[in-house]
Amino acid sequence: MRQCLSLGLSLLLCWPAAGFAARPGAGLQPEIQPVLLLKAQKKDIGMHGAASAVRKATGGRILTVKKTRSAGQSAAYQVKVLLKGGHMRVLRVDASNGTLR
Repeated sequence: MRQCLSLGLSLLLCWPAAGFAARPGAGLQPEIQPVLLLKAQKKDIGMHGAASAVRKATGGRILTVKKTRSAGQSAAYQVKVLLKGGHMRVLRVDASNGTLR
């Protein structure tokens, strides 16, 4: 009987705290939360997105995709593509929005 009372009391005390822990950002300080949101908002099209953009623009066969970053420029993907005529080209795709450079 004593164990049941002890178990019931501990459940009543811990149960409301479990609801607060489940909320995202519940234990974070207010000045940290905006930083986390800014990092989550940055988008990158990814290697597959860059390959898809080049394939759509050229109709060629993708050979390699590599992420690069030059001094003073934003991140980009360098995509090597084999065109239908047998020529090979290297195109750069902006990592943030997918436009060809």
